[in-house]
Amino acid sequence: MSSLWLNLPAYRQIAGLELQTAYTYRVNLAFEVLRILLRVYLLKVIWTAVYAGQGVVDGIELAQVIAFITLAQLQVWVMAPLIADYIQDRVREGKIALDLARPAPFLGQLLAHQVGGTASLLPFVLLAVPFAFVLGGFVPPASVSAGLLYLLSLTLAYLVSVLMGMVLGLVSFWTLQI
Repeated sequence: MSSLWLNLPAYRQIAGLELQTAYTYRVNLAFEVLRILLRVYLLKVIWTAVYAGQGVVDGIELAQVIAFITLAQLQVWVMAPLIADYIQDRVREGKIALDLARPAPFLGQLLAHQVGGTASLLPFVLLAVPFAFVLGGFVPPASVSAGLLYLLSLTLAYLVSVLMGMVLGLVSFWTLQI
């Protein structure tokens, strides 16, 4: 635990570099927001056509389906494990040795990369939320406790996503031919 606190400045620096890299290509991020919003709108059109004027199919309301797909599209964009591709690229280019030689633990560096990448996307997602609300639809949580449980499950899902990204990336040590 003490090594975490000792390496915290290095982790902040790595996450900050990831933020700077993302904002260097902010036009790409803006187009990603447009792509997500277009996907939300198209999925709304598709599901509205699937429901064919019926308000409820098998006990599931169209408004709930649209709210679910809208929220899912925004979540998928934020929760994508960026580090799997990062590790694979570093192994292929031979730059992984630099990461392993750093005094901070490698897995901590990977976590900092992922957290920095996620933090760089959050402002764009927050910007997209009102537009997604108009194009798709949101339904507020049924209660405050349901909203808090959603945030807890989202945090745990993010952790699982990061760990799976690490595992997939680390597999590249054995499977990638350079």
